[in-house]
Amino acid sequence: MNYTVLTRYRLTNDYLHTNAILKPVFSNVILPNVGAYLVEPCCRNTFKVLKRLAINPNNSTVLVIAECRPQIFKKILFSVGCFGAKVLFVYKSFRSKEDYSLSSVYKDYLTYVYQGMEQSGNFKQPDICFGSFSDLETFLRDQFFIVFNPPQRQSSALNQGTLSEILDDLSRFDTFVLGPEAGFHQREIDAFTRLCCKFCALGPLLFRVHQIVDGLLFLKNLQLNFKKT
Repeated sequence: MNYTVLTRYRLTNDYLHTNAILKPVFSNVILPNVGAYLVEPCCRNTFKVLKRLAINPNNSTVLVIAECRPQIFKKILFSVGCFGAKVLFVYKSFRSKEDYSLSSVYKDYLTYVYQGMEQSGNFKQPDICFGSFSDLETFLRDQFFIVFNPPQRQSSALNQGTLSEILDDLSRFDTFVLGPEAGFHQREIDAFTRLCCKFCALGPLLFRVHQIVDGLLFLKNLQLNFKKT
């Protein structure tokens, strides 16, 4: 079954108004954070809503990333829009020297979430929030989560699992924390150690943050699809 994701529309009672080009007969449309509907055309740019469709995105992934340069953030947003996630939490790392969240460019790049949704057919709009590391600690409290520790600043004192060892845990965890590419600050490592988390070392390979996001969300969606079949 094919769906068309609409981000520009007006829904009134039993009618949907949109300039989007839909099928001349019945169409399945998805309105982000509203629902999915079966519609049929009745006049120009107006479609009658026949029924609401019961579909479930089955994605509860929570992704936490350290504040990064706008160019990297744009790529992360595009991946989240394509693969889907429940929450994207952007925190300000102790290592960060710039406050990118104040940049108007960040707000402009939020449109990439919708562009990714339109291109992939994913209708699950993530909740995107910004906060300090103290906000992150409060957010993560009482959650089980995996911390992906970049290879540049790995700590030998940490009890870290390798990526292959931790793959089986991906199905049991929904929250994942990715640090800055320069590595976590020691204060951040200490805080994660106090909380209920697992550390995962990424080995000798060097990754950009958006590459880790791509791989992680791909694996989570792969597991979700296998779970459905």
